[in-house]
Amino acid sequence: MRIGFYLGKVQRATHGGGHTFEVNFIDSLLKYETNHEIYVYYDSKGGNAFESTDRVKFINLRKEAKGFYFIPCVKKNIFSRLVEKDKIDFVYYCTPKFAPCEKPYAFTVWDLGHRVAPYFPEVSRKRQFFKREEMYNNALPRASKIVIGTNDGKNDICTYYNISSNKVEIIEMPTPMDVFNLKEDDSILDKLNLEKNGYIYYPAQFWAHKNHYMLVQTLKLLKDKGSNLKLVFTGSNQGNMDYIKAQVKELNLENEVIFAGFVTRNELISLYKNAFGLTYASLLGPDNIPPLEAMAVGCPVFISNLQGHVDQLGTRAVFFDPMNPEDLAEKILTYQRNDEWLNLHKDFAYSRNSDFYMQKVFKLIDEMANLMSHWYLNYQ
Repeated sequence: MRIGFYLGKVQRATHGGGHTFEVNFIDSLLKYETNHEIYVYYDSKGGNAFESTDRVKFINLRKEAKGFYFIPCVKKNIFSRLVEKDKIDFVYYCTPKFAPCEKPYAFTVWDLGHRVAPYFPEVSRKRQFFKREEMYNNALPRASKIVIGTNDGKNDICTYYNISSNKVEIIEMPTPMDVFNLKEDDSILDKLNLEKNGYIYYPAQFWAHKNHYMLVQTLKLLKDKGSNLKLVFTGSNQGNMDYIKAQVKELNLENEVIFAGFVTRNELISLYKNAFGLTYASLLGPDNIPPLEAMAVGCPVFISNLQGHVDQLGTRAVFFDPMNPEDLAEKILTYQRNDEWLNLHKDFAYSRNSDFYMQKVFKLIDEMANLMSHWYLNYQ
């Protein structure tokens, strides 16, 4: 069967987890052995982002539009036209980006934050709520399968969009494969004046829902109790950084809170490995990549007690109330490191890596191929 993977607009490294997921998805797809013919459709403004191989053909939608991609009707319909021209049998939308087509397809959902917490500016301003609603209302009803990472996320899809649970497949968010192979760059520790186990770490872009505010409040409590821990933030500004910096200044924590900005993957691994722990305070889920990355390199995980996070990590993390700084401060102060426990977490993270994720993706595709063998493919 001929499979079309829709990647959409290629994300930059500064986009954080979305970029990490895409890179690892493509790497695993290139390695995966299958009898299906594979086409990948993407949008890259700066020329071709990927090179085709004997097994995987990459198609840049912008290039195929021959200079007319800026015209809304061309941008909207180019994918559907190419799918027909290339005689694609089944489409798999790798990420929550949608371009309509008339082929059977599986659609990926990461979260329904605009429904769960519509008060956050990033899901309400600039018509974001309505844009997301338009996409999901178009994509979900006709999807043959819908992919989500946790049972909590599955329940959200069924509740908010009246979707039968039989259509929703749980394929857990994968641990990026590169964290198992990358060599850490410890020069970042000297650059930021950090000591091993001397800081808590939060890699997250500065969206409101990422809840950096709560971690600043937590650090103030820790300092008042005599702790010398620092707090390291990495990630780009998405509108909330100046507010957080103002809170840091107001609480006189400028020497304890470090805004490191964008870091390389090698520096990221070093920050995980040398941290007292990852403090993941997000107010939205249902699942995320950084806790899996941290586990993969032996970094303890403190994470908000959202149901999606509990579904994702089970007993492998220390959960805290993301609206209660005292709760997290107390758990940090009483935490006792257990290396045997952390090594079990490494095994868990490896069992969720990108290659295993791809196996589950193709299991879904093979099931659809078996179903579709009951009629003529490329049916007219």
